[in-house]
Amino acid sequence: MNSDYSRVRSLAQYLMEERDLGRNRTRLRSSSYEEGGHLQTDATNSFAVDVTDTWLGPLSILLKSGINKHINYWKLNRDMLFEELLKHPIGYLLSPPSFLEALFQTDYSEFLERAQIELIVPVGGQISADLHTLFDTRQIPVRGAYSSEEVSLIGAECEHYPYHYHVAHSNVILEVDRNNSVVVGDNTLHRILVTHLHSYATPFIRYDIGDLGVLTDACKCGHDGFTITNVLGGSKNLLKHPNGELTPFYIRVKDLFSVAQFEEYRIRQTTLDTIVIEMSGCDNLAQDKQGSLVTLIKKKAGDHFNVEVKLVDKIDWGLSVKRLGFRNELI
Repeated sequence: MNSDYSRVRSLAQYLMEERDLGRNRTRLRSSSYEEGGHLQTDATNSFAVDVTDTWLGPLSILLKSGINKHINYWKLNRDMLFEELLKHPIGYLLSPPSFLEALFQTDYSEFLERAQIELIVPVGGQISADLHTLFDTRQIPVRGAYSSEEVSLIGAECEHYPYHYHVAHSNVILEVDRNNSVVVGDNTLHRILVTHLHSYATPFIRYDIGDLGVLTDACKCGHDGFTITNVLGGSKNLLKHPNGELTPFYIRVKDLFSVAQFEEYRIRQTTLDTIVIEMSGCDNLAQDKQGSLVTLIKKKAGDHFNVEVKLVDKIDWGLSVKRLGFRNELI
């Protein structure tokens, strides 16, 4: 029941924005190592494709949709993937932000002109301001969703103000703990507490999901309802400095690719003065390239950090399904 409701609530967002459910939906998803070993694919194309008649789930008996195209990728092969994506109008494109950053770092102009993208939905995070601007200049709307695995949709990104999320009050009650605040830059952020209105088997009441943000009564666009902004994951994109200060930390995949070619990466803050970057798929990386990586990390984090570069056969993601590009192990 919870799963069906979450699906219907996400579909309702399309209707609330007067979007056509008859468009195709294209979903890009990273394959796990276990899945990758069983995919019907080869080293050339590095992805598997599954096409079905509908993406409406439980509403498919009532409404007709375009096709649902699901692409499980093992590693990036841009030319082959662009060729596959152009076989059908893309329509609504759902993808992890990190993969969007990698996919559109170069050679995207002709593809974007032909792809028939109606909407881009970053899944599980935010795209960079630069990529947001790229899509804006080509009049491709971006509509992120603030959500969690435990309660599904929490807020939908404002059409006019990026990174402002209108709270899905039919799904959750959102509060912030004002007794526990953190100053990040010029903003005072509070821990976000979520009450899910549809978790019948396992209730989530004032659940601390580990994120920080600012909750306001309305949005600058005129939306008269709770809006969450300045959302930062407690361990997703914050650095902790030796003096106790917290600062946002974000590195674009494009910047990393400018230094080294790799299949996967992960950056971790392991101590107050140590950052570790792991890379797979690049067995031999010259010392000058490693030095460039260290310089890049320090430029974003600060010169006072020691940066360790580790080349690995594969990254041990443990039980995590999110595969976050950065994780703070101190928070």
